[in-house]
Amino acid sequence: MNDQEVLLARFIHSATATGLNVSHWPEIWRNNGLQDTTQMGQTALRYSLAYLGYATAALAYARTPAYLGHAAAVLKSIFDRLVQPVVWRYWGTSGTCGLPWTPWCDLVNTSMAQLQANHFPWQPSAPLDDPVGSGNIMYSAHVASIGLLYETFSGDDSLSTKGWFFGSHFYTLDSLVDSIQRSALAGANVGFGVTCEPGSIFPACQNHMHAALRLHTALRRRRSHSTIPHSRPSPVPVNDVAHSTSSRIKNGWVDFAYTRGGVMWDRPDGLFHNHGLFKMIRLKNGQPTAERAINITGCAVLDAWTLSYLRTFMGDEAEGVLMRGAKVLTQNPDWKMLTDAGAMLDSKCLLQHDYPPVLGTSFFPVVIAQLPLTINTSWISEARDKARQANKFMESIARYVDVDGDGTPDQLFYNASDGMALQVTANRLLAMALNGSDEGMVLSALYDGRPLHDEPYLEKVVNAGPSGTVDVREARYSAARQTLELLLSTQLATTGINVQLLVQLPSPGWARKWKVMNVSFVGGPDGNWSMLETKRGEAPKLMVRVAVGTSMQIIVQLEEHIGS
Repeated sequence: MNDQEVLLARFIHSATATGLNVSHWPEIWRNNGLQDTTQMGQTALRYSLAYLGYATAALAYARTPAYLGHAAAVLKSIFDRLVQPVVWRYWGTSGTCGLPWTPWCDLVNTSMAQLQANHFPWQPSAPLDDPVGSGNIMYSAHVASIGLLYETFSGDDSLSTKGWFFGSHFYTLDSLVDSIQRSALAGANVGFGVTCEPGSIFPACQNHMHAALRLHTALRRRRSHSTIPHSRPSPVPVNDVAHSTSSRIKNGWVDFAYTRGGVMWDRPDGLFHNHGLFKMIRLKNGQPTAERAINITGCAVLDAWTLSYLRTFMGDEAEGVLMRGAKVLTQNPDWKMLTDAGAMLDSKCLLQHDYPPVLGTSFFPVVIAQLPLTINTSWISEARDKARQANKFMESIARYVDVDGDGTPDQLFYNASDGMALQVTANRLLAMALNGSDEGMVLSALYDGRPLHDEPYLEKVVNAGPSGTVDVREARYSAARQTLELLLSTQLATTGINVQLLVQLPSPGWARKWKVMNVSFVGGPDGNWSMLETKRGEAPKLMVRVAVGTSMQIIVQLEEHIGS
């Protein structure tokens, strides 16, 4: 991690930490989510929480793949906040509806849950106070994605075994996925699209649903022989029917939405028609086989949001749509820079109050970071120039926070107005995490469910000193060199901070065994190390003790043995 990434990671940890009271929200949320009393706008808590989680996961995967504990803690805090009633009760609250239902709900004092049941009866039936039982993918997809990412990063399967409650309704990650699949199967005529507000299918929200289904499938397929990070079989059953259902839903959506252009204003071979790329599908009340497109004129924000997360479930398949979309965004005559360092003004967007320029500006570099590095046409050069302008604007709203008053910044966020500070901060960090990766494939890799704890990794950092923060800037295992390489730093440049590093040496199937040959310390005083005693059946553990100064590299040299 570079200095900015470290400060951003600290800020997100502080902004999402639950402490002893999950219902207490840090001050930053007062005007960035909590002020939205209906939770129906883009500033709703669910979006800020989810974006922060996705950015945190991407950064950890890109920079510290051999140290995921910090990111796992953030993801758990975000999940615990996501399932708080203040985040989800909008669904069953009378008089609280998103467009196009807002006037009707105000008039008759009904809820979106009631509208879902009354006007779309072919959708799954669910209690009106259950926020994930039918539709509402603008919430349920984020809960599933964050929960599954937490399970992936931590190896903790409690959300799949012990579950949680929405009021009186008990769920696990598996039953949540089942519920999402039921809603998707009810929309077979529209590519298995699931509604956000009743009757409205937004392409952006479908991305997060399919990402969750993809990750769930991958995790469950390897659960019975997983080693993350426990050495016991998981009690979570493997459900091949659910896996094939997820694949059917994904393939149906890709065919409907992108191959046949069901959510795109232009045919795959068409020209740009000055109204963006993606459209929202609106179901006709009471008619499950009819649909019509709604033109949300010029909303570049929605295009950029949709494009940003296509790779989470399409991987390389997304490249064609991503290239088209990036070109449309770049050449859109109605999406211009206000000044040389200004936000991009989406001048024709009918929902400008919900999608302010700063949000689209923060999404744009995320999209451009995922373009193929080997292609360099004139419009791609223009796109990258525009992304640099967007980043220049973002830095103009950067706010460095000196938490402890020592004159040195401890945290960083981007102080956007319109309640967008947290979402914009998350997007800025996500763009940073994707830069330097292979066409931004970090997002695809995040959701492929590959084992993240089958090679030596740093499990935790324990501060033994009186104060200060130790940051893990890099943590990688090199199979070629058989080394675990760590880069740590602290703001205390004099005496440093005494820390203990717990390193896990997993042995999947007991076929691989590790021997620690040496631990070297570069850039600081030598520390000491020892193997810990472990119980029978547990993987070996290494404890490293060292005083970390401004910057220190620690290299654990290992020797791998294959065999029983």
